[in-house]
Amino acid sequence: MHFLGIEIGHGGNRAVVLDLESAVIRAEALVPHDSIEGLPAGYREQNPAQWIDSVARAVRQMYQELMSRQQYLVDTLHSAAFLQSN
Repeated sequence: MHFLGIEIGHGGNRAVVLDLESAVIRAEALVPHDSIEGLPAGYREQNPAQWIDSVARAVRQMYQELMSRQQYLVDTLHSAAFLQSN
């Protein structure tokens, strides 16, 4: 069985596929995203649409890596990101 892990970080999103039986990372990808420019000193914001795009790109990169190795990921995986609005 495989596990898909996704981290939404400050400078980019990281995704890994882990083989749970052998505890081996089968594929991984890091796709950077930018902060919004032109904000006052000390402020940093990011565009959530970039998070979604970089997660999709990271998953596609991992899929291509797995297919290039003739490994097949067939498990159905779910993840959630919780956003807070102020």
